Amino acid sequence: MAPSYSETYTTFVSSTLNARMPDVVSQIRIDNPLLAWALSHKKPQVGGRNVFIPLEYGQHTTSFKRALGRGGSIPIAQDEIITECWYSWTTYGHGMCRYRDDDLENTGKYQVFNKLRADIDNMIYTFKQGMELDLLSTESTGANKFCGLRGLVEDVDCAATATTQTAGSNTVGNLARTTYPWFTNWGRNMTGLDPGSNLTYYMREACNNVQHYTGALPEVIITHYVAKDLYEDECGETLRTMQVNLGDIGYKLVEWKGIPFLTSPQATTTRMYFMGKNTVELMYEPRMWFKSTPWKPLIQQPFDYVQQVLAKGQFCIKKPRGCSVIYNINN
Repeated sequence: MAPSYSETYTTFVSSTLNARMPDVVSQIRIDNPLLAWALSHKKPQVGGRNVFIPLEYGQHTTSFKRALGRGGSIPIAQDEIITECWYSWTTYGHGMCRYRDDDLENTGKYQVFNKLRADIDNMIYTFKQGMELDLLSTESTGANKFCGLRGLVEDVDCAATATTQTAGSNTVGNLARTTYPWFTNWGRNMTGLDPGSNLTYYMREACNNVQHYTGALPEVIITHYVAKDLYEDECGETLRTMQVNLGDIGYKLVEWKGIPFLTSPQATTTRMYFMGKNTVELMYEPRMWFKSTPWKPLIQQPFDYVQQVLAKGQFCIKKPRGCSVIYNINN
């Protein structure tokens, strides 16, 4: 028996969506350098009730001996320098509905294809806007969404050269920074300070902080274009463009000291985040990373169908000391 129109339609729509699903992930990042940067730090974790990140902190002090002379001994002891933090999984979802009247009105291969393409484009835009907004939020535990930079990299006024280190106030990765101050980032408060006289100095200090703890300059500076333009206007230095590979995609970005600026309209206009290498990870569940369900009939809605796309993961920080923030710029 030949398949019915509804069966043929469903097969066409499903096959088109499945064929374009790899493009959905690519399109989410292809025109958004911030998401491309986050996705370039993607790491799988199969299963688990939570996202677990092993941490290295402190140093061996008991077994370190100075002025070891003839016949001297080294204490046989092992300090505990390894711990673990954990984050909650977060699952994002998006549904696409097919209503019977829309199906009837868009009969024909090309009409169906055009409508489906519009639905997929809308899904890409929705995921992109939602994830970008969350990655720059104040979320620090990941209970309801991806953790954001303003939660993971706190506003603390402290540099690596300070004699007394300042702890953050957030609980990040199930570690309260008031109890574990070593799990806090660096930062500088520019309230009341003239950017023309102070911003360059603090930007250099932030780079030095990151380089001291990661061995390299920051890989990106994340900010709003207002803050980037303010730097260019107030400090008068010439910014250049450079080709930057974020994952497998190349972008032409404005750079300072060889560090690219990643600007986002969702970022605050008063902050610059200096992110060191290997400081963050986007953990994801490979079995549930942009996976789609079959088309399902809606209850009590005859000949209406829905298909849902899910993405499960979490944005985590594992080395806050490799990050620094300048905040209250031009306040």
